[in-house]
Amino acid sequence: MEDAATAEISRAQVWQWIHHSCKTVEGKTVTKDLVLDILKECVNKRSLDAAPGNKWALGGEIMGKVLTGDDMVDFLTLPCYPRIVQLGSSI
Repeated sequence: MEDAATAEISRAQVWQWIHHSCKTVEGKTVTKDLVLDILKECVNKRSLDAAPGNKWALGGEIMGKVLTGDDMVDFLTLPCYPRIVQLGSSI
């Protein structure tokens, strides 16, 4: 649960940065495009070292929607649940 709690705090903070047009220390405005570019880079790097059939792309897709959506979802795990049920034991 500690990992989920840390993820919740982090994703809420990133969502707020986007929606309040916060700036980085370098002066870049935190935008949906910036966040999605960083997320894509991270997912691509992690996918290279992951086992075949990994779910990094799926996780990146879900996280991208959570971070950049117009409304902040109540819990990070909510948009994941339908995919978990759909994929079942293949996760």
